[in-house]
Amino acid sequence: RFTLIIALVVALLTGCATVQVQQDVVVYGSNIRIDGVTESRTSDGVPEVVVFARSTAIGDRPARVRAIWFDRQGRPIDTVVSAWMARTLAGNRPFTLRMVGPSEQSARYRVEIEIL
Repeated sequence: RFTLIIALVVALLTGCATVQVQQDVVVYGSNIRIDGVTESRTSDGVPEVVVFARSTAIGDRPARVRAIWFDRQGRPIDTVVSAWMARTLAGNRPFTLRMVGPSEQSARYRVEIEIL
């Protein structure tokens, strides 16, 4: 519920036309379908999340993606692995995002996909 409230506030402030929230994945924009999310831990105990999605747009779309990682108290972890990364999403094609947490202390995450 908290993630949805944050997503809606950000959308209102940034003027995004569409905000979609599904299982700790927030999409700012349209023409993205989330097909699934898997969570696991590496052999070192670091959390890893893989998002399976599809661009339903006719043409290629520039986007940026990131995973914000949170500690056990729910505070965001200040880390370089939470920085935005540029991507080009091919039109009408599936894509996969693999995000690895900064340490084994990471307890939660929120993946954000912003269509530019």
